[in-house]
Amino acid sequence: MEEIREIQRDTEGVVASIKRIDADVEDFIFNEAKKDKVAMSIYKEIIRLKENFDKLVVSVQEQNKVKNGIREVETKLEDFRIKYKNMEEINKLENDLNAIKQENLTLRRQLGL
Repeated sequence: MEEIREIQRDTEGVVASIKRIDADVEDFIFNEAKKDKVAMSIYKEIIRLKENFDKLVVSVQEQNKVKNGIREVETKLEDFRIKYKNMEEINKLENDLNAIKQENLTLRRQLGL
């Protein structure tokens, strides 16, 4: 689980860095696009790339959430297995206790108590 958290932190750090660079480049190209048709074309392409990048980031974040969810379910499953195993043991002990109580009752009747 620590590995997943580390990947998420790394992903968030990279995303933040790229967003800062992206904002700087976008501002520069936007200002140039006001003056030049080629720059305008480049600006439009950058906007398209940015939208695709944002989709990719969301996808990676969703994958990380799914991985976390899988880990949580696996942990809960293991806890359930342990608990269920212990419940079997508890049920066996309860059955043994009931059998002993029944034996004691039978012995008391035989002794007339």
